[in-house]
Amino acid sequence: MSVFKTQRENETRADAFAIQAMSAASFNPEALTAYIARVQLPPERAAKIFAVLADRDTRVAALRQAIAELPARTYPSTDPDEFSRIQEQVRGIRVEDRPRPTLKRPN
Repeated sequence: MSVFKTQRENETRADAFAIQAMSAASFNPEALTAYIARVQLPPERAAKIFAVLADRDTRVAALRQAIAELPARTYPSTDPDEFSRIQEQVRGIRVEDRPRPTLKRPN
């Protein structure tokens, strides 16, 4: 049981470090909070004590606390449609039109 508790503490520290790294790299760390809130499933009651991660609500609260402790900063605005535009560009690339890679072997 203490191994799981230690692992949860390590994961919480890693989350706090990720928040600092994202901020330092000029990415909005709130995006990590939104991602965790969307992706991490709430644990079942019986499995809670064996969980490696803190439960979603506790984890999101800890992430928001880490964000609050950061120095005030503004982040570049993001275009929510950018990903869709890039996907369309990739879909439009025809593989047949590109030269195929070849393996060059020494003689």
